[in-house]
Amino acid sequence: PENSSNFRMGADNFRTAAMHPRLFSTMPAKLPFLLAHPPPKTAAPRHWARLSERGVYLGLVFCAASCRLIGRAGQRAVIAPIVLYFLLTGRVQRRASRAYLTRVLGRPPSRGEVWRHFMNFGLRAVDVFLAWTGRLPSAALLTEGGVPAELADEKRGALLVVSHLGNVEVVRALAPASLRERVTVLVHTRNAANFHRIVSENAGDYAGNLIQVTEVGPETVIALSERIAAGGIVVIAGDRIPVSGAGRSVAVPFFGEKARFPEGPWVLAALLGCPVYLMHCLAEGGRYRLTIEPFAERIDLPRRGRTEALQGLAARFAARLERYCIQAPYQWYNFYDFWGAP
Repeated sequence: PENSSNFRMGADNFRTAAMHPRLFSTMPAKLPFLLAHPPPKTAAPRHWARLSERGVYLGLVFCAASCRLIGRAGQRAVIAPIVLYFLLTGRVQRRASRAYLTRVLGRPPSRGEVWRHFMNFGLRAVDVFLAWTGRLPSAALLTEGGVPAELADEKRGALLVVSHLGNVEVVRALAPASLRERVTVLVHTRNAANFHRIVSENAGDYAGNLIQVTEVGPETVIALSERIAAGGIVVIAGDRIPVSGAGRSVAVPFFGEKARFPEGPWVLAALLGCPVYLMHCLAEGGRYRLTIEPFAERIDLPRRGRTEALQGLAARFAARLERYCIQAPYQWYNFYDFWGAP
């Protein structure tokens, strides 16, 4: 209302139409130069959230159907050609795998080791689907040292910091319903929408209590504080920089070189004022070993030296993550340039 457009219906449409044949006719003259001067092969590493999902929905439907028909035992044969396709066509992911394995193994990996890394990721996705659809028994989850008594207390809330090592999603799927209701997970699923759609369609509880990290604001923190006060458990990943960029991250040593880790988990812990635990779930011989260890009874961030305090917390987390990566080197699934400059 009461607005006007600068677009001239006749003249501007004519100019737009005339532009296309001009560009088309001048392309043959420009083509030799463009072919002789291709763009440089080395480019800035892409943010993990901008690496789009490469799985086609119908292909995932096929995988889900095969899971229902043949279960877990025959899935390796079913997904092997699919994993091979992603390995051969995923140059960014393949380079990231080699870079990580070189650090964790202390030498350049063989092709077979890169294949094993990709294959483990495929089997992880299969187990997530099986766990959420009731085809992975609860006995497949072994808790090392038991669940800390403080965390098991339904009247006491806590923050769990996890990583993309192993398969923590299996824990949520196999947990008792009473415990699952206490858990709120901060996630970013939009770059894997098809996979999460398949799981949601086959498991009604899957999407419950999930909060997209892109939607976290002051009102979300207030809601999380209320859940913590009621004995809830908040889960957040500590090994990926924020979706919005690397601004709220710190550089700390990780396998001998500085890598950026997010500040978010530690800022959130300080705001919630609750105990913090680290959780890892590693695959071992067809089962999963769950480890929960205390990290801090409470995190306070000083006004002075705030950055240094955040770096110290992130460095402690990175050191623990490094230890678990050495135990299970083929189970860390950050397929992007983790050490690249943001």
